[in-house]
Amino acid sequence: MSKHIGNLGEAIANALKQSGKSVDDIVAPPKPAEQRIVVRGITWEQEVLGELTLSVDGYNTKWQNDSVVAHTYAGLDVKDLPEFINVQIVAKLRPGVRLLHVSNGSNMFDCTKGDVPTFQVPVTWHASGEDEGGPMVPHTRRTDIDNIDLILVDQIGRFIEVQVSITTRKGTFFLNLQEVYAGHIVRTTAAIAKKLGLNYYRINDQSVAIVVPLFVHNAHPGADYLRTWKDIGNQLVKMAIEGGRSVQLSRATYAKWEEPKYPQPTVADKTVGLVTFFNVVIGWGFMRGADGKHYFLHFKDLRQEYVPVPGEFYEFHVGQENGKLRALAAKRIR
Repeated sequence: MSKHIGNLGEAIANALKQSGKSVDDIVAPPKPAEQRIVVRGITWEQEVLGELTLSVDGYNTKWQNDSVVAHTYAGLDVKDLPEFINVQIVAKLRPGVRLLHVSNGSNMFDCTKGDVPTFQVPVTWHASGEDEGGPMVPHTRRTDIDNIDLILVDQIGRFIEVQVSITTRKGTFFLNLQEVYAGHIVRTTAAIAKKLGLNYYRINDQSVAIVVPLFVHNAHPGADYLRTWKDIGNQLVKMAIEGGRSVQLSRATYAKWEEPKYPQPTVADKTVGLVTFFNVVIGWGFMRGADGKHYFLHFKDLRQEYVPVPGEFYEFHVGQENGKLRALAAKRIR
């Protein structure tokens, strides 16, 4: 019997040798081929206003961050060298909500009843490395070309402005949707607007319209939507007033600034600031320091790969550039 077993063992060994397989391939069940989850895009949702879904023609997303935060983004699975990236946007609006499309920084039109136009971003390629002999690296940054803004406005003038963009970093394409501002268009008098320190849109001799913030980080001292986004803001307010989408200031609920409790820095010679604004397309923003001062924050001064999100605390060294305060070696602490 042992002789037959030995012969059988030799026969199996020879067969395995010829096939290039091992005993485990026969005894153990075959391992399933590794499968990558294919996602066609990213989705942003706001319960009062609606839902936006972004996808890119011809490319899937490799991964996505937590879409709960104000900046939703995903890395794109791009293996060729495209000349353009085409972004498709599908909107599912709540009843009565209008969708405004802003391109080239100031061109606004209503696309509530039609499809959101395809958003096309040109791509240029450059060889990497000191001798330009390395892999080809993509670049998409072009002012007012690599992004569009979408504004969702409800029946009483509450709105959220989001920015859709394609960015690149370290050779990777990113599809982004970032909340820019959340506000409420309200009617009041010029005297009250001046008392609040806010720019206004003149409706008639008796009343004006202002924008009050819905999020606390948009309510910090000195913040004013109609001053910061003058072109877009005045078009938005004009459209809302003419369409009956506003309320009296006395009927509005809005965010009021309260100085937060700043955490202690982990390093003695650093200070702490609260992110009030950061734009992923241009790569910079601002923080309000625990000392009440405003600090410029640039992506290159970050010590982590995180994109700063309004409401987060960062510790940093204080620097100056062109006479303005700048955050250096900034690191998120909460």
